[in-house]
Order: sequence, then structure tokens, then C-alpha cells
Amino acid sequence: ENTIKLSGAAAFAFHPTLEWIFVGDRRGTLLAWDVSIEKPSMIGIIQVSSQPITSVAWLTTSRILVTLSKDGNMKVWKTRVIVNPHRPPMPANFFEPA
Repeated sequence: ENTIKLSGAAAFAFHPTLEWIFVGDRRGTLLAWDVSIEKPSMIGIIQVSSQPITSVAWLTTSRILVTLSKDGNMKVWKTRVIVNPHRPPMPANFFEPA
């Protein structure tokens, strides 16, 4: 079983139509969780910054995710869904710079 230890969730956003939650933590890690199942599963993870992520937003019309970190850096992400329940998530499988 995969275990991910968050360093305190600093920011989060919900996908408007899918049962996904995006979480930014205090270590600058961005994670995506599928909560449509009884036991939520992580479907994406990427190190965004060495600083805490202070804001996460899903822009519905553009279908992109935006993160803002404490150092003032803003990053824009596309999400690609390649989910294999038999393998741990890979950074390149889900988040892609936009």
C-alpha cells in the first residue's frame, strides 16, 4: 500500500465535475486524489516548489490548475489522466506544465 505523508495541507481545490481533490502542502508538493471510491486513491503527485503552496485553483473554462507558492511563483498545469490501480502514481502521468 502506498503511503504519502503530507506536511500539512496548505491549500486545496475541487474539480467541478469529477470527484478529484487537489492538495498543496507546506513542503511545496501538489497532490491529486480521486475520492469517487470508498478508499480515496492518489492519482498524481509533483514537487512544485521548495516553498509552501499557498493557493490552488481549478479554472473550469480553461481546464487547467493554477498553483501559487509562498515565494510568489505561479505555475499553470494541465492534467492528464493515466490511472493504473496496480502501479503507484508517477509525476509525469498526471501533472504537465501548461
